[in-house]
Amino acid sequence: MLPFPKFSDLYYADRTIRGSLTLLVMPLLFVGGFYWVTQPIPGVEPIPGPSFEAEIAPYLPIVGGSLAVLGLLIFLRRVLFIRSVLASGIVVKGMVEKIETVETETSKDSSHGFRNFRRTYFATMTYSINGLAQKVCQRLPHSPSANQVLEGREVELVVLASVPSKPLIKSVYAGKPKVSRK
Repeated sequence: MLPFPKFSDLYYADRTIRGSLTLLVMPLLFVGGFYWVTQPIPGVEPIPGPSFEAEIAPYLPIVGGSLAVLGLLIFLRRVLFIRSVLASGIVVKGMVEKIETVETETSKDSSHGFRNFRRTYFATMTYSINGLAQKVCQRLPHSPSANQVLEGREVELVVLASVPSKPLIKSVYAGKPKVSRK
């Protein structure tokens, strides 16, 4: 049984958890903000007739609440999956076949000639569990060297026997992170 990571480590290591928490929180903030903004202002005469905001206001809590519930369900499912893999999974050795780097330009300041890029790393790994060869490509949360997931080297994977095609990289989820979070 491997230790379950702290929430902050899990948040930074798992993209699904980050996205589900965003889906949980943002609709609630939007609905709350919309309610606050559409309140009548004392001393100001309201605009006659129904406004667009007044017409959509009854539907916003339903839509926002539904999105928040969906985010919560995705979050809980992912956390429970990670917990079950770390608690009941077996550690297998895999081989990192290939590391791919995808570079995306995030902004360009033509006046000064600055260009910002975001790099996303993908690791294609092969491993064997119960005599069956598996090949999986996973997005890495940080650079490959941060968790020692390097091309041509062995990597430890934690695999649940019932779901052999969805391993977790041990150094990402059960290891100490080697990058600083600012």
